[in-house]
Amino acid sequence: MIRGFTPELQKIISIASQKLGNKINSTKIEPEHIIISILEDRNCIASKALAAMSVDLDDMNSELNESVKKNSSDLFLPG
Repeated sequence: MIRGFTPELQKIISIASQKLGNKINSTKIEPEHIIISILEDRNCIASKALAAMSVDLDDMNSELNESVKKNSSDLFLPG
């Protein structure tokens, strides 16, 4: 586990690195991966806050997934 992060954030980062990072065959985690992981976990505080602000989580998720397909960033999350 990653020291200094809450269990909820560790879960989000784990989902991003395993599920989304592997989709593009890369060790790089883009900021979009973390946000998508937050959006997919409808029980986390961040996704609840976005929903409370009337953000369409499904639409945002779709837009970010498209962005990930088109772009690649150099943000690297050390293991």
